[in-house]
Amino acid sequence: MPILQSPTDLCSLLHSTNSIAVVGLSEKPWRDSNSVTRYLLDHRYIIYPVNPTVRSVFGVPSYPSLEAIPDRVDLVNIFRTPAAGESIVRSAAAIKARAVWFQFHTSTEVAIARGIENGLDVIVEKCIMVEHRRCAPAHTQ
Repeated sequence: MPILQSPTDLCSLLHSTNSIAVVGLSEKPWRDSNSVTRYLLDHRYIIYPVNPTVRSVFGVPSYPSLEAIPDRVDLVNIFRTPAAGESIVRSAAAIKARAVWFQFHTSTEVAIARGIENGLDVIVEKCIMVEHRRCAPAHTQ
């Protein structure tokens, strides 16, 4: 699978996505992961927080890993340091996610390559909230 960059491809992915695992979701409201995820919840996505250091975020139970999520996950949204990226991509492939979304400053070339090698759609250096807002007229969930 490719690196998705075009607005059409990004909107298509967001329109066909129902569930999003947010790796590195913080319970702290001033963190980007928190405000972006609140936005996604407000737009009716099913969210799975992935953070072993918190019990829940927004009243949704947090999971220690992607593999611990009992349901299907369409997209893995990454809010972790670049060093964690390759491991997260391996986990995303293991749970058969369709795509990995590296938020700003969270990817490495190796992690990106692993995502492509594992057949995942890969989004790099884009904010999922910003891209969703651009697609909003087409995304009516």
